[in-house]
Amino acid sequence: MLKRVLVVLFVTVCFTSCKTVKLSRNIDQKLATSFFDNQFTGIYIYDVAADKVLYNYNADKYFTPASNTKIFTLFTGLEMLPDSIPAFKYAVNKDTLTIQATGDPTFLHPFFKDSTALKLAKKYKKVHLIANNISDKRYGPGWAWEDFDSYFSPEVSAFPMYGNVVFVQNEDSIKVAPNYFADKLEITDKSYGRKELSNSFYFGKNRKRETEIPMIISDSLLLNLWNDILPNKVSLLYKSALKPSTIAYSIPKDSLFKRMMEVSDNFLAEQILVLASSTLSDTLGARKSKKLYVRKSTTRFAAKTTLGRWLWIE
Repeated sequence: MLKRVLVVLFVTVCFTSCKTVKLSRNIDQKLATSFFDNQFTGIYIYDVAADKVLYNYNADKYFTPASNTKIFTLFTGLEMLPDSIPAFKYAVNKDTLTIQATGDPTFLHPFFKDSTALKLAKKYKKVHLIANNISDKRYGPGWAWEDFDSYFSPEVSAFPMYGNVVFVQNEDSIKVAPNYFADKLEITDKSYGRKELSNSFYFGKNRKRETEIPMIISDSLLLNLWNDILPNKVSLLYKSALKPSTIAYSIPKDSLFKRMMEVSDNFLAEQILVLASSTLSDTLGARKSKKLYVRKSTTRFAAKTTLGRWLWIE
């Protein structure tokens, strides 16, 4: 019996080793091609279950990570967020609902179309919204200012609505969401865009591609968007004697993470970090989530890298 066990172990080790050698050989062959002559490349493949590095090429060199940081964002979300996304915190006093923002990006988003907040708000005569509880600026560090009207640069906010973009379709006719901007969109001969310092949008009359144009987020716009769907019911609060503590949940977190990773969505990535901070305190801020992730990952992976302590800026 012992002999059979030893034979099985030997065959398993040999098989695993052969697979690793084959993997390394295949990657080496790819890296030897002329395609990689004029670029700096790094690869690190780690088998978590076996606690083993399968391949290492320039892994201890510093790179500009770009959207690879979304892997860190994903890890942070998995570690810090519950199974379903905390849509908002709320409290009820007779006929009044008080909602406190958590940074959930799915509310009326063009892809997710979550309406958790709207369904609850419809049940009350008055709705008070607290959305000034964020320390982050509208753009993250390193964002290019000239991208203000590009689809990949929606502003970060405490209570996003519609993905913080104006969504335009032009099939048989031009359709605009949110409806609040339907009569504020200028149809022109240009492609599409927005004025830098105002929510003045334009769209090319011959453009057929679905288009997302970021809004400038402000208290007045947030109030207008809410009153467009719930007229004369919603008001903004900056302080409340009533502390919202009950959590309402929206979509499963896996659905949010999947979308963020599949299309490499900058807005969702930023808001996931804001969301994660809502599990730490009522004051939202992506930096809090980043600091916690760096501390945890440095402790967990310190023995597997020679880079030492690192900073997550953007």
